Amino acid sequence: AGQFSKLTTSPRSIKSGTIPSLVIKMSQSYFVVWTVDVENNATNKKWLSGLDTMPESNLSSIGSKITFPMLDENSPLSKICYSNETVTNIYSFINLQGLNVWLNPKAIRESYASAKFPIEALPSFFKKITLDLTRHFECPIDYVIAPLLCITGGLIGHKLHVHHIGNNDFIIPPNLWGMGIGESGTGKSPVFDCIRNVITPLADRAEGKFKTDVQLDKAKKIVKKELDSIEIKGIREQLRMANEISDEDGREREIERITKGLSESFDIECKPVLKRLFTNKATYAALHKMLSENPDGIILLLDELNSLLKLLARPANAEYRAFSLECFNGFGQYDNDRMHNSTTAKNMLLSIYGTIQPSVLLPYQRATLEGTSQDDGYLNRFQIIVNPRPIKRSGIVQEPLDPKLQSDLKAFFELAGFDNFGFDETVELKQRAVPFSNGAEEIFLSWWKDITKSCEDKSLPEPLRRYLRKYQTFLPKLALILQVVSSFD
Repeated sequence: AGQFSKLTTSPRSIKSGTIPSLVIKMSQSYFVVWTVDVENNATNKKWLSGLDTMPESNLSSIGSKITFPMLDENSPLSKICYSNETVTNIYSFINLQGLNVWLNPKAIRESYASAKFPIEALPSFFKKITLDLTRHFECPIDYVIAPLLCITGGLIGHKLHVHHIGNNDFIIPPNLWGMGIGESGTGKSPVFDCIRNVITPLADRAEGKFKTDVQLDKAKKIVKKELDSIEIKGIREQLRMANEISDEDGREREIERITKGLSESFDIECKPVLKRLFTNKATYAALHKMLSENPDGIILLLDELNSLLKLLARPANAEYRAFSLECFNGFGQYDNDRMHNSTTAKNMLLSIYGTIQPSVLLPYQRATLEGTSQDDGYLNRFQIIVNPRPIKRSGIVQEPLDPKLQSDLKAFFELAGFDNFGFDETVELKQRAVPFSNGAEEIFLSWWKDITKSCEDKSLPEPLRRYLRKYQTFLPKLALILQVVSSFD
């Protein structure tokens, strides 16, 4: 399928540089048909000859080599084409089938970010890390700082929140959804893989602690079993003595007292849980279970973000999509009831970072802009989106990464993932929050006012205003993350 600015079944739309198309189902096969005006042959010739003069960006990837069938009015195919029951436009067909269709959108390829990333605003530690990775991989700094911010926010998770001075109930966790956009070969994946490799050993630490907890749990069970056997002997003696009480009411009260004391001695069994910080792929049921067992949140790291977007675009995965939406704010509850088991996830917190090519992202953007069922705010939740202009490679093998900086980054990720930031584990989740300083409060209120004003500005496109509404919490999240980084500095 080629590039289409707007898909339609009207041949007259060729005047605006679009290609009319249909998808026809015949028996068990699907056919893509480009329609022409079967009533006016002169119009057909003019329409087809016009293809040669159209800009290349408005044609499909194989350009004018595509043949457009001239449909006879009496042919079976022509009748099918104009039947409402069997015809759909090609874009709807691609969406419904969840097809991974390659598009070639020249306009998006050239619409790089116009502003440079303000690296001078970063804390010293992140600035050094960013410059070192950028030098080694010869990639734009955007591809470094975007995953760093998303991963850091996800590691902090529910262990620390921010609120502004005027409202202690407006608690914001630092989780972020981000994507790095770029063509193949622009350097977005290698540097992301490098950062991801730094966080991977944290899973080994969590697994080691889990094995220790399992061994300790087994030992506790053996000790408890022996203590229970001793306690039961004492209870038997108490019950024998209670049974000798002649007064029936007194006997019942004594037995009830013994029963209550016994019930209070039972501990609710809590099995050791493997602490998960991140995952690269998860089904709906698996992610629900992970979030129910890891109240601090989970990071979803995807080298190909398309795998997630494609999965969630399928109608069969509507429940998974709804669950993901709930996981953005961090304070929802989602019950997954099944016939034989049920799980409840509270305060689900999900962080996401992945890379994607612009042509692959385009169909999902169009589905959002055209008001389909995918216009549910999912893409709007991606508060960090970078699409930098590619930089010229030197062709020289670069020096290795600074080992000290890599070691420091690993230590920082470890602290962010396992430290409690001074809060006792028994402290209620929403109490683990810090306020803005007075100066930061003023900046926040000004930001909030400006963003709110933009959201209501009807001169702006509605899709942009919808995006800005989800963008309102970005500044507090960024402030908290950079404060943690500065503290590590």
